[in-house]
Amino acid sequence: MKRLLKIISFLLIMVFTVGCAKNTDQLTPEKISDEKSDITFATKLINNQIESTNQTDEDLGQNKMKNSSSDTNEKKYYIDTYDFLVKPLDPENTEQIVLLTFDDCVQPEPNSYSLEIARVLQKYEVGAIFFVNGKHLETEFGRKALKEISDLGFEIGNHTYSHPYLSDLDYEATREEIVKVNDQVEEITGKRPKYFRPGFGIIGDYGLQVVQEENMIWTNWTYGYDWEEEYQEVAALVSIMTDNPYLTNGANLLMHDRKNTFEALPSIIEGIQNKGYRIVDPSELTTDY
Repeated sequence: MKRLLKIISFLLIMVFTVGCAKNTDQLTPEKISDEKSDITFATKLINNQIESTNQTDEDLGQNKMKNSSSDTNEKKYYIDTYDFLVKPLDPENTEQIVLLTFDDCVQPEPNSYSLEIARVLQKYEVGAIFFVNGKHLETEFGRKALKEISDLGFEIGNHTYSHPYLSDLDYEATREEIVKVNDQVEEITGKRPKYFRPGFGIIGDYGLQVVQEENMIWTNWTYGYDWEEEYQEVAALVSIMTDNPYLTNGANLLMHDRKNTFEALPSIIEGIQNKGYRIVDPSELTTDY
């Protein structure tokens, strides 16, 4: 019942947010695409969840505690699909953590910095999810870069094939945008993506349906800025990513395959860590919920 109430609250929040998005300075998915966004996917989410809420809160908690057989790390956290924060499975766990995610990865040369970003993360011994567009996997460079990033141990996520507004597409087109990327990534890395991030943060009715059919976790983000004109300078980007009211426990940080991000990343990592946060490895996240 608590989960159902959270979903209903989410729909109400989305209605309010879409109406107010143009009057806020927070860079949220709703603001980025406020003129194209819709809330019908939230209605569908509620309808789907109503049918599955026969489970008790205790049952849901037990499901979240299951470990994935493909990973050996202990599962301590999950991504809440209500607010996209990373939350502990154990309510007594008070560790301060954040998650790093990167979108539009392995872009065509010479504009791709994904491998360099992965190597910086490896140097600092921190993990991240790299979300990739399938169109970037049509080149030899893109395929090789993705394979190397995966071989370094990083989680690969699905960011659609061509980065469309999924809310504009029918079911078949939406399925093609999502499933094609899952097939590409699995062919290249041997692993099927667990996480899905829609273009512009808008999943649409059919996007949600396909994600459920593919047994994936939908996640957006809590904040990100590296595409904005005022944050193209490294110092400005480091400042906004590390000195930000949205940098809180469980924050889900969005960055991109960009030169400014690559150059700012060491200072972003150090700034986050100096504030007492541990950067959680995606292998610590359960997808059994």
